[in-house]
Amino acid sequence: MLKRQQGMSMSVMILVLLVAAFFATAAVKLAPKYVESMTAKSIVEKVVSESKGKSKNDIRDAIRKSFSISLVKSIDTKKITFEAIDGGYRVNSNYEVRVPFMYNIDVVLTFDDLIYDTPK
Repeated sequence: MLKRQQGMSMSVMILVLLVAAFFATAAVKLAPKYVESMTAKSIVEKVVSESKGKSKNDIRDAIRKSFSISLVKSIDTKKITFEAIDGGYRVNSNYEVRVPFMYNIDVVLTFDDLIYDTPK
């Protein structure tokens, strides 16, 4: 009866711990970048929605100031592009981030949902 009630072997337990450590490391390294992306998205959305009649430089400065206050460092505001459309602008602030993961392995996160049109 006791032979059937054996627990996990030491090698299986080590394997489970390694897998758990891998996912914990991924969460610790990648979660802050996703939170920063959500912050950047809300900032760009808010600034663009309040930018009726403003110039490109005014919009870029407002975004830069809000990024500075909220500590968004992954996006360079100089790389935000503006496309003229129907009396307004299409603001494209898509970006990607390279996060060092382990040793010589990097993870590239692409955030491409940051395109907004200014009100007319």
